[in-house]
Amino acid sequence: MSKHKIYAVALGILLTTNQYAFSGECATGTAPSAGCTVGVDDTTYTMTGNITPASGAEGIEFEVNSDGNTINLTGNITTTGSTAYGYYLSQSDSNTNTIIGNIRTDSAASYGIHFNMSQSNNLTLTGNISTEGAAANGLFISGSDNNTFTINGNISTEGSSARGIYLSSADSNDFTMNGNISTSGSSAHGFHLQGGSTGVSFTNLGTISTSASGTFGINIEGSTLATLNNSQSGLTYNGKIPTNYNVVINSTSDYGKTVFSSVSGTTTFNIFAGSVLETETTYASVIDGLESSNITAESGTYTDSGKSYAWTLTNVSANLWDLVVGLCTGCIKEDTDETIEEIGDGIASEFSQLLHKSATANFANMNTYDCGLFDQEGKCFSIGVRHTDVNGNNNSDSSSSGAVAVGGYKFNENFRVSGFVDQQAARRNPKGLKVHNKGPMVGMNLVWNQFANHLGFQVRVANAYQAKDMTITRSVIGVAEAGRGDTEIKVQSYVAEVSYQFSDGVKTSYRPYFASRRAIIKQDGYTETGVDNPLTFNTLEDKSTTLVMGMKAKHKLNSTITLNGALGIEHDISNNVDKIQATSSTITGLTPVDLNTSINKTRPVVTLGATYYIAPNQSFAAQTQYQELSYTSNSAKTAYFNYNIGF
Repeated sequence: MSKHKIYAVALGILLTTNQYAFSGECATGTAPSAGCTVGVDDTTYTMTGNITPASGAEGIEFEVNSDGNTINLTGNITTTGSTAYGYYLSQSDSNTNTIIGNIRTDSAASYGIHFNMSQSNNLTLTGNISTEGAAANGLFISGSDNNTFTINGNISTEGSSARGIYLSSADSNDFTMNGNISTSGSSAHGFHLQGGSTGVSFTNLGTISTSASGTFGINIEGSTLATLNNSQSGLTYNGKIPTNYNVVINSTSDYGKTVFSSVSGTTTFNIFAGSVLETETTYASVIDGLESSNITAESGTYTDSGKSYAWTLTNVSANLWDLVVGLCTGCIKEDTDETIEEIGDGIASEFSQLLHKSATANFANMNTYDCGLFDQEGKCFSIGVRHTDVNGNNNSDSSSSGAVAVGGYKFNENFRVSGFVDQQAARRNPKGLKVHNKGPMVGMNLVWNQFANHLGFQVRVANAYQAKDMTITRSVIGVAEAGRGDTEIKVQSYVAEVSYQFSDGVKTSYRPYFASRRAIIKQDGYTETGVDNPLTFNTLEDKSTTLVMGMKAKHKLNSTITLNGALGIEHDISNNVDKIQATSSTITGLTPVDLNTSINKTRPVVTLGATYYIAPNQSFAAQTQYQELSYTSNSAKTAYFNYNIGF
């Protein structure tokens, strides 16, 4: 530490604080506009508001030996006057500093943030730093070791020797720059390291730009940068090269390229953890200015999330190097898992649509797919159109439209039966699926009423059935092949309902109801064809038992128009959904995929509609319904229009 003190005195840096008048000790609450000091240990301050101290005064200053504190400031700091720092720590250790706001200074040697002989602190800035004046650095770290800095905004400086980030005699500090650095003055480097500093790590995830001649994005003088992680294309670097250089690769068009000059030393090249690589791809010009003797290894392996890529640095001309990424080990398994997850979203959407259609058909929330308008012969016929829209996950929405025909027969005043046919006419398939009807959806209702006017108890039993052919296509993801297979999917459901209707005796009737539904969806297993590495998929079943209760109501506006609606709640008392399990003779360890990661067991159902009576034995009805579905984040809407006539 002695070298730090000597250096600090030589620069004329004041090692004692509180030379200016402040409003006093910082405190939780509204930030004092005149600035404040931290002069205690192990204390937490949370402040909100802007700080604009008098000329020459710091915004927030830590007095000597103020250790272990936590400072949270939401607000801006603006200082004026020479050597007036926005945020200043002097000989203060182990503090946690979080600033959400901007810092601005406007005079020579006025730093946005200054750490002087302060160790093991943590600072996060979500905001910008801007300075004006000679030697007005954005961050100045002198004689301070083992600190961690995360800058989530931009740093801009104007003035000679006004560096973006400046370290002197500062060891083992870690910087993550998520924003940009820009400087305009002579000798104003973006990131400047001097004074024998060692062990410093700098992660550049933004852009460093300097406009004055002879300035660099990174400049090293008499020091060693331990690690440089860079995502900027065209970063300029001057001086001894970093001990470790990791290129950040975001995509094939967005990755780090560094131009080195005045080089000395050697570097170990690698790829930054979390980079996204493409197999068999060349990333051009990742290094410019280094000779083979400056690079300790020109090949290696990058591993991330079970994927391993062999890479090689290739000298393409002079001191210019390309990064060549070869085949990926483990990618086909990981990428194939992604393709299975993708078709899983589509299958879940299809299951949702089938279940919703069958539930609508044989459960009377909507009073649909039933025919109860009779005349002298005790017969009823209905024809209509339906549109169902399912909101699925990850671009797996689906919809279908169809024509519906219903026929009914009344045995006596208490007992009737109806059957229906729903023939699909058009549909929008979820991604990766193509569905064809093997036949229409069919079903029937048996209804018993206590009284001829439908007051009192009603008991209903119903069922629905449908089978479809389905082609499932896996898309190309990474190195995973496209795959295609054919299967059959079937749905059947059964409902028993008890309700009781009562009336106000004039225009409105109410029917509380309670029902139980058993639904079974089955998709046959299949093996893909026409692909080098075909997958075999297991049979899938979705079995659920659901209790439903709610209230239906009808209100007679006049002799021709009746409004109706229902509000219900569905609750699954059992719900078992198989996982998708694919196997392959060439790809091992494929991960099972959940069709329903978090079952929505309790769901609302809302319906609204109206019926217009053309004549006593003829009517036109319109119904709409919205319901949440058991599949995660799935919902469905249905509109149904039909004409009824009784004979």
